[in-house]
Amino acid sequence: MGQDEFYAHISSELEKFAKIYIAEDTNAQFKDGVGPVGIFVANFDGWNLEPHVEFFPWATNRNKVKAVVGFLVFQRFQKDIGCIRIHASEKFRSFFSRMKKYIPIRVGGKIAGGRPEGADYIFYVRGKRQH
Repeated sequence: MGQDEFYAHISSELEKFAKIYIAEDTNAQFKDGVGPVGIFVANFDGWNLEPHVEFFPWATNRNKVKAVVGFLVFQRFQKDIGCIRIHASEKFRSFFSRMKKYIPIRVGGKIAGGRPEGADYIFYVRGKRQH
């Protein structure tokens, strides 16, 4: 796939989301020591923000924790967001459970069979938007 083809493909995919952020952090893979470690995309309905993150292969566990905590803290203080809803698979359930050490994240519940691979675990963080 050429650069123009890649740009056309990625642009059409990213247009599906209301918000897009690139996470940067310190990482030995970069000449300057800092670079992109992941991309956050999110749907937003005017109250609920539902983010999804994809980390690049070189992102370390530390990069991932710092990026998720930074993203959630930043979004939590936005005045237009009432709730940040996170849907996690079994694979990432413990990751988000550990976020309680850093941010006021709560468990919203579990939907058995909510994903093709099993249960869907829901976490949430209250935003600053008032009713």
